[in-house]
Amino acid sequence: MKEDEESKAIKILIADDEKALVEIIEKMIVHFFNQYPNFNVVVYKTTSGKEAFQKYAEVKPHLSFIDLVMRDKHGMELIDEITSNFQNSKIIVLSPFSESIIREVKKLGKDTTVLTKPFRIRDLYTAISKVLSTDFPEFSTCFRTDMSL
Repeated sequence: MKEDEESKAIKILIADDEKALVEIIEKMIVHFFNQYPNFNVVVYKTTSGKEAFQKYAEVKPHLSFIDLVMRDKHGMELIDEITSNFQNSKIIVLSPFSESIIREVKKLGKDTTVLTKPFRIRDLYTAISKVLSTDFPEFSTCFRTDMSL
């Protein structure tokens, strides 16, 4: 993709220390955006919490998927670092935990959505639509759920 095209694309960052899950989420995201041919998507990936902040600062993604449990940096620390340095950051938190994590994230007052692992494709698509629809109204419409990967 050319630099000009990349600047017009929707940029998404995935930070999770499970490389296989990162690859699966990337495929789901690409599949989601196939429903919106007027949009290009560029996915940036990292399996390091420490590297995730550097990558975020470099590319300033429209949306980030951040795992809470990473080996080298806790996801809450990363989220706090991102939201403290970048206004209007949009984050989908990936967590193997549910209620307690959701309460912890909401206490911080961060504009985040939580996806509890394991999650369904529909849950991922709903989260993407919800988060991106504030900047891109096209994503507020229903998406097709009958498409297979």
